[in-house]
Amino acid sequence: KRQLSCIGNIYAASPPKVGRIVSMDFFWGDHIHQDVRRGPFSSSRDWIEARLALSEHDCRSVMARYPARNGLDSDDEDALDDAERTLQIIKRLSPLVGQIFPSGQQSGEEPSMLFHDDLSKHNILVDDSGAFGVVDWECVSALPLWKACYYPSFLEAPTRTREPDENRYQRGADGHPADPYWEHLMEFELTILRRVFLDEMARLEPRWVEIFNSSSLQRDLDTAVQNCDNEFLAREINAWIDDVAANGSSARSLRDQ
Repeated sequence: KRQLSCIGNIYAASPPKVGRIVSMDFFWGDHIHQDVRRGPFSSSRDWIEARLALSEHDCRSVMARYPARNGLDSDDEDALDDAERTLQIIKRLSPLVGQIFPSGQQSGEEPSMLFHDDLSKHNILVDDSGAFGVVDWECVSALPLWKACYYPSFLEAPTRTREPDENRYQRGADGHPADPYWEHLMEFELTILRRVFLDEMARLEPRWVEIFNSSSLQRDLDTAVQNCDNEFLAREINAWIDDVAANGSSARSLRDQ
């Protein structure tokens, strides 16, 4: 309900206003010294393009360090392979930014919300009386509605619709089911809790659920940008890009690849 304008961080003013962004992407490693736009961003497109620019700079810095492969040790070769693979993914993602967030899609500055992107069990404190608090706010930014209207991180897990049968799992020396059973039980319970969460959000703020349901493609692009340098997700990201190129908004979600 309490929306802001632009994408960035809140600065003390009267009234408080959204200014340059202070998220980890923008100051991790040597990112703080790179010459890229830092906001406040008036659109999702500007924000995502700035993040891709940071990743591209990282790749080109590595490639400039090793202009030839002769004499490289295995670690240097791995670093160069990673940079080349990441740069190819960035080149494939860049056209999708304009496709998913076309220019002129909105009038004026894009609305945003203060969004805690690490609302995990580790950052929620509860005492014996039931009073609770949330910590780890130092890099929390005002982000687009499509980014903010998603599950809190403590509810994120693979979907499991059937309750695991502990009789089908191996047992440890203590006679209790082995770890995979408890992991699968947690996934099953979180799947149920996500349904409860959405039902409650539909009751409290129906517009939140509308944005959640209509923003899968935007969230997938954000995930791909965030993980463009992740060796273990490269195949899935490339498959998703192919799917979007072929099927547009009806492409299978990156989370399902």
